[in-house]
Amino acid sequence: MAAVKMGIVLRDLDVATVKTGMSLRDLALAAVKMGTVLRDLDVATVKTGIVLRDLDVAAVKTGMSLRDLAMATVKTGIVHRFEPRFLLNHSPFSFFEPRFLLSHDLFQ
Repeated sequence: MAAVKMGIVLRDLDVATVKTGMSLRDLALAAVKMGTVLRDLDVATVKTGIVLRDLDVAAVKTGMSLRDLAMATVKTGIVHRFEPRFLLNHSPFSFFEPRFLLSHDLFQ
């Protein structure tokens, strides 16, 4: 059901589960909460080295959306759970700007 709602195949969910160490259900719920596709969520997790559970906790502590927090972390290269003030005082949410995508190899 989660795979159908998210528009992804179950195999992708299974691979992401192994990479993040989260249960299939928790991973699907996190992706749904962020309003993003699982593939993007998995890229953010792998690039930052932060498990999705920690992303969720940091979002609650900073008052930021989980999606913005993940994108900000990927863009700045800063582990947000140690530097939430930096992320709140800066606006690194232009993750999908063409210039950023061209200069970073995130989706490979």
